[in-house]
Amino acid sequence: MNYREISESFSIIDPLYEVSRFGVGMNKDLYSEFFGGEESFENLYLELINTYEMNRLNFLKQAGLLFLIFPSATHTRFSHSLGCFILGSYALTSILVKEGGDTVTLEEYLNQKNFLEEFLIALLVHDIGHLPFSHYLEASQKVKDFYGNHEKITEAFLTEGTKLHEILSKHAGNKDSNTITQVCKKYSNINMDKLISFLTGYSTPEDSISQLISGYLDLDRLDHYYRDSFFMGLKLASINVRGFLDAIVLVIDKDGNSQFFLRKEGIPHVLHLLFGREMLWQRAFDNDFNRAYQAMLIKAFDKWIQKNEVRLIDLPFMTEDELISELYSCEDSRDLFERIMLRKPYFLAYKAESSMSEKEVKESFSYWLRKRAKNDTDFLLFVPKNYKKEDSSNEWLLSNIRIYEGGDLRGTHSELIYYFLRQHQKRNSTIRVYAKDRKLIDQVRDELKNIFGR
Repeated sequence: MNYREISESFSIIDPLYEVSRFGVGMNKDLYSEFFGGEESFENLYLELINTYEMNRLNFLKQAGLLFLIFPSATHTRFSHSLGCFILGSYALTSILVKEGGDTVTLEEYLNQKNFLEEFLIALLVHDIGHLPFSHYLEASQKVKDFYGNHEKITEAFLTEGTKLHEILSKHAGNKDSNTITQVCKKYSNINMDKLISFLTGYSTPEDSISQLISGYLDLDRLDHYYRDSFFMGLKLASINVRGFLDAIVLVIDKDGNSQFFLRKEGIPHVLHLLFGREMLWQRAFDNDFNRAYQAMLIKAFDKWIQKNEVRLIDLPFMTEDELISELYSCEDSRDLFERIMLRKPYFLAYKAESSMSEKEVKESFSYWLRKRAKNDTDFLLFVPKNYKKEDSSNEWLLSNIRIYEGGDLRGTHSELIYYFLRQHQKRNSTIRVYAKDRKLIDQVRDELKNIFGR
């Protein structure tokens, strides 16, 4: 089989990138050198996308419950993962690396470092640690205490000897399926330590490549915002992905330290992306109805897990349909989830920025709820996952991006960047209280203002 046939057999049809090939921009000789022939190249990625972990992503929605507000937002984490891989293949030929007097493509640079495959695999598998309704459930204290976040689950899945990896291997074996570590071990040139470091950001200080996977320039969120906006019909999908990637330059100094720069022709693309990102947050992710559904789901989950705490260990192996079945079969969580299924969100009773700590907010609300409500589901509190998080140094496109020709983005567009930063910080400090019954809102609004100070 020749390279052209391999690329065509490995094509996928993506509505964002039209027909894309996993081999886009790749050097044929590279794969012959790494894996001893083109057949190995094809088999590596075919095997990876057919692993147990990747196939589970077909049954996790990328946008959580937002399909209840935007009915076409039913795209999956699997399609998002393939999209990140495609962007990675674009980046290989678009991004330039400058070291001393030499300029090479990102593909050539990674080939010199022998980390090209690890870079692409990291983009492909970065979401395998997501739980059902992951970003929603990560706000549950039980999940925070047990797992931390989905990145830590991903790291455990890829690290042999961890408890999660042992359970994963059993699940995959029972389904006659392979795991990602099993596939990678078949190819002796795959460096698992480097792959994990790309995903966790634990790369050496002089290595900025992990920023393309998880960081202020990452391709993960580029596809995430691009894909979500497309399927929600919010029109961010007119962005010029190639133009943005073509403007990125990785500069390595004489001491081996590296940093990403943006050429000035990329500034309009970044500003366009930031406006689109802000629109998505205001109209979708931070939508009052979406936050109501999230608060309802967390409460339903907490009631279920309170009676089934031993099932916490099962969450990284469950699909959303499986979790829905569990919540619906539990008497304590059924009523809440039925309201979600019938698209009957709770009613917004209070919304404001708070100066209180997260602990103070939750303790004050719990004390008030015990005195005021007949049932603990009469009112629900929503606190953002990153409540009061002020650090924006790793926030997508909002860190102080350096301009290749001189200066930085905050210096050239200070008012716009400040606006985006302020909106980001405002969302992270805004709490909401929802009421089960609309009639209760007028009765409690002033009480809630007194409790939370506004």
